[in-house]
Amino acid sequence: MTLCISADGDSLAQLTPPSPPLSASSMVQLDSTRLLPVELSEKVSDFLDLQSLLVLASVSRRWRAIVHDHPTYWRDIFLDTPSLSSVLLLGLRLERGGSRPAYVSIDVQKPWPPLRAMLFPIVAAHLHRISRLSLTVTAQNANSLFRALSNPAPLLHAFELIFLRPQSALCTLPLDVFGGVAPSLTNMALINVSLTEAPYAAFAHVCHLVIGFDGLSPTTAVPFVFEIFPRIRYLSLMRAAMLEDTRFRNQDCWSALETLVVLTNIRCRDAVFQVAPVGDLVHLITQDCNREHVTLFARHLEGPLELAIEDVDEQQFNIVLRSRTPVRSRVFLERCDDWVTNAALPHDALRREHILARVVTFVMPIALWYAIIGFMAPLPALSMLIILLHGGHRLLSSRLSSRLQCPNMEVLVLRGPHDIALERSAAIRDFASNALDGTQSSHVLLRLERVHVEDGIDDLQHLFRDIQCDNAAHVPLT
Repeated sequence: MTLCISADGDSLAQLTPPSPPLSASSMVQLDSTRLLPVELSEKVSDFLDLQSLLVLASVSRRWRAIVHDHPTYWRDIFLDTPSLSSVLLLGLRLERGGSRPAYVSIDVQKPWPPLRAMLFPIVAAHLHRISRLSLTVTAQNANSLFRALSNPAPLLHAFELIFLRPQSALCTLPLDVFGGVAPSLTNMALINVSLTEAPYAAFAHVCHLVIGFDGLSPTTAVPFVFEIFPRIRYLSLMRAAMLEDTRFRNQDCWSALETLVVLTNIRCRDAVFQVAPVGDLVHLITQDCNREHVTLFARHLEGPLELAIEDVDEQQFNIVLRSRTPVRSRVFLERCDDWVTNAALPHDALRREHILARVVTFVMPIALWYAIIGFMAPLPALSMLIILLHGGHRLLSSRLSSRLQCPNMEVLVLRGPHDIALERSAAIRDFASNALDGTQSSHVLLRLERVHVEDGIDDLQHLFRDIQCDNAAHVPLT
């Protein structure tokens, strides 16, 4: 391909006459890559995902042959359209894949007879080389599916099973799943699936478990997972899961768990968490919990705390409480939706003095200032306040009247893009002066972080010099 550009600025269109449309045969003739060695062409396809490979296969017969022989084409297999051709293609791709480990994802959300007669036997025949298996099917297919999953799965390390529209009773996963042989299986997700109380031989090495129910099932109690999964470290309870087994109240059963995730209206008895089962957790994450449960969770965080409110989007925020214990850094996270800047703080834990009295570091977006500051308990131990400037242009426009009660604050950090810092320097000065009025510390450090300091460094230094506060010290920008 040759490009011509004239010295006097004529456009390329003026210099090059229009070309006739190319036919399919002429495109193949113009495919210069056919002169490249096959090894180099195959190397190019190594950098492409499955979707890009499918596009590449339509270029020419030569590229189609290269794509159809590439490992990625046979490794990631997805079926979400119930048709005979899709099932036949899935079987062909598994056959062509040979001994390569495969990722198989099947999502058929409507009753479809060939699913049992054709698709499940294909999965059963190739289960020995599947490394990741994700199945989303209706509960009516449970028995046929369980028969297909009775073969050994020596390479399987991740398994997801979701039953849709369960009827009168949940489907119980049989004890002989995977023939009791799945030595690499470490990650599992089970939705609308019941388990027996006896240990499963195939689950001996599972350490990451997600379990939940959609609320339509009459029985939504979580089995005593610590007995079924002896090596569990991560437990996520989703949807309408219930902790009613009295054995969950035993402190010892939680001792090995590192992360507990509680999502979407977990229903459990307060006594379960009043026993302090989460005292040894590294992470505790909840969403839409009862406010009293939030407080119960946060009670088990030991020592000094770090509090952070992270904005996911304009109406969704994560509350993170991190325990700064010497041995393990424990984390509690609560996701709150539909917060607005003029609404009252909808969170129980942030009103509790016995929790906030141990907070030494507080991170929050300035957009939530009015929604939070006037409703929070005092922060007597707070030493560092970090304010995220992005998303708070409207609040920066006026002097903020609400103040944090933090008499011992030592460091105030203003963090945000450099354009906000430079364009709204007066508003930032007002805010910083206002935030420092309530402190009794004799020496407060001010920092502006994540700023492009190459441009406008003098303006930024001037910004800090103009902050009117007797007990504020100026430090170099970072």
